[in-house]
Amino acid sequence: MKNRLQETLIDLIRIDSVSKNSNKKIIEYLSTILSNAQFELELLKYIDPAGIEKYNLIAHKGTSPGGLAFLCHSDTVPLATKEQLNPTITDGKIYGRGACDMKGPMAAAIWAGVDSESNLPLTYIITADEEIGCEGAEYVVKNSKLLKKYSPQYSIATEPTELKPIYAHKGLGSITVTANGTAAHSSTEKGVNANFKIAPFLYFISTLREKYNSNKSYQNSEFTPPTNGLNMVISDFNCALNITAARSRCSVSFRSMPNARTEDILEEITDAANRLGLTITSKLYDSLYTDPHNNFVKYVEDITKSKAGTVPYLTDAFHFKANNPIILGPGSINQAHTENEYIDIKELNRGYSIYKQIIKNPI
Repeated sequence: MKNRLQETLIDLIRIDSVSKNSNKKIIEYLSTILSNAQFELELLKYIDPAGIEKYNLIAHKGTSPGGLAFLCHSDTVPLATKEQLNPTITDGKIYGRGACDMKGPMAAAIWAGVDSESNLPLTYIITADEEIGCEGAEYVVKNSKLLKKYSPQYSIATEPTELKPIYAHKGLGSITVTANGTAAHSSTEKGVNANFKIAPFLYFISTLREKYNSNKSYQNSEFTPPTNGLNMVISDFNCALNITAARSRCSVSFRSMPNARTEDILEEITDAANRLGLTITSKLYDSLYTDPHNNFVKYVEDITKSKAGTVPYLTDAFHFKANNPIILGPGSINQAHTENEYIDIKELNRGYSIYKQIIKNPI
């Protein structure tokens, strides 16, 4: 028999909230639940670069500042098949896009708060576009009046962690380097091949990878793996073999970590591109590090009976560092984004119980 939490998750899966689309319908659905539970609501709309309307929902209950916030995102990665919008229940698992990341954990957190009789000030921050750059969270931090007014003391990002608390995650440095040449028939020797111009940069990046993987000052042993995963992808835009490439691009990424020389890495790569006369753009999504010895982390460790750890992936929790975030949710990252994405119903229900227990006692 399906309970209210399962029914909510099934409804959420049926709503297509892939990042490229508007998330208006799922935000309207969640707004109804929270409004009926007497939460004060704030809706923040913005237009994404493709001209699509996106919505962030901030909901608060309680008259005093502080308390706890749940950090959730409403979007999902693209569908593997259209059937992922038709949730199924098999062998005690709910299947569908977003079941694990993160519609299941989000539903558990919302119902835990709605059902709670605690006087703890409680806030929900439900964002757009986490899967494609965390723009929704950034917009909330800059523009939310409720967030500024109530300023939650602690927060939980409801990503799937198998209900093990996480105090730190890696960030992401993204760098794009472009070489420009002149297209011509290769037999004429009149062209300028952009691939030759960018080749020294590619070699330099390969030497950096060797350095970063052997020099511990660029690593952080609190993470698995402790290295920054320097990676690159190259393209000359499918230039034909008998044409000198007019443009060549190298996209470089690395997983930034606290105390692992992030600024030095950006400077090394930028300086190399500038020396070679290449065009460069970059963006850094910050890592997250919440003191694993603070009272809230210890409180959640006691409730979950799990020691707090770290994860190598990125979440939008880093935008909420002022609210001392940790990451905690039912489900496994191993199921997230997969063709057969699912969440185990027993773990979903346990997530609800743990969230409710966390809310129960003021911190």
